[in-house]
Formats: sequence, structure tokens, C-alpha cells
Amino acid sequence: MNWELTPASTDDRKVVEELLLTTPCTHILADGGYLSNRLKERLLTVYGIRLWTLCVKI
Repeated sequence: MNWELTPASTDDRKVVEELLLTTPCTHILADGGYLSNRLKERLLTVYGIRLWTLCVKI
């Protein structure tokens, strides 16, 4: 498990790469704040990290 505390004004997608590189997992479950196909593709192709995100509609 790994975490990073950032100000509310910081977009989570800006720090996720740095955070995930220090985590020894290749399959990551994240909340909907990381919904970005561009980010998912980059993490998979560059680092072999598969980012799974959940989107819940109410």
C-alpha cells in the first residue's frame, strides 16, 4: 500500500506516476478521479502498470 498527500488544488493525475513507480504492484485499483485513457495507456505501455478505475453512476 502506498499513498501521497497533496493540496486539494492538485490534480491527482499529476502525481500518480511518481507514486505508482514506488509501488511494487502492476495492477492498481483507483477511484474515478483517475479516469483518463491517455494516463491508463501511458502507465501500461511505459511502465507495465495496469490502472483499473471505477465509475459509479447514481
